[in-house]
Amino acid sequence: MKLLSKFLLIMILIYISNFELKSQNSPTEYLIFSVERGYINHTKKAIKAGGNVNARDYFKKTPLIYASETGNLEILSLLLKHGAATSINARDRDGKTALFYAKEKKFTKITEVLIQYGAKDE
Repeated sequence: MKLLSKFLLIMILIYISNFELKSQNSPTEYLIFSVERGYINHTKKAIKAGGNVNARDYFKKTPLIYASETGNLEILSLLLKHGAATSINARDRDGKTALFYAKEKKFTKITEVLIQYGAKDE
């Protein structure tokens, strides 16, 4: 059983590390996938390929919300540099913003950056 678990874990890691743009994955889907998992190089590729930094997924979350939720300042800064500030106050389907998640998880630097870019605390 242990061997099977290790094998499955290795297969999952190989799949994730080899995730690339494919015909069934749009650059925007790739972007959201990469941001959510904290993959900076893949995030850069997705943006370069035309991924929409202001897009929303099924949960109405933007890439900026995912970066705030996971505490990834490098990705957050990259998204803002590429125009994500236009959706800085976007709310997910639970009514929460990027600023809400950053404050909830006590990501002080991310909170400061979001406020600097115009995030409203409402």
